[in-house]
Amino acid sequence: MSRSLNLPDAADSPNKVSGQNNEILNRILKELDDRTQSLKIAAAEVVDLRKQVKLLQSENNILRKDASKSEDDIRDMISKELETMGTSELKDKVLKVAAMYRNERVRVKEL
Repeated sequence: MSRSLNLPDAADSPNKVSGQNNEILNRILKELDDRTQSLKIAAAEVVDLRKQVKLLQSENNILRKDASKSEDDIRDMISKELETMGTSELKDKVLKVAAMYRNERVRVKEL
């Protein structure tokens, strides 16, 4: 409240002083009401944001668990495939992966 309150002079009539005091009081109360309303709105926004954070954290945890399970499933599939694969098949796959890796490195260097 950096505004000047325009306080009445002592020589003013009592009715005028009382009216000015009421006006000042009403302005102060209105400003207080406005600030109270602003605080209520801000508090409601904070509560909503906290709810959103909790929801996002929960979703993030679910996604992490799903990703971990998917990685485990892929590892299991690869392990089983490697166990059933013969030496020549394994050699062919390793050479194929190595060639794909080299081709990708060349492609990236060209970019």
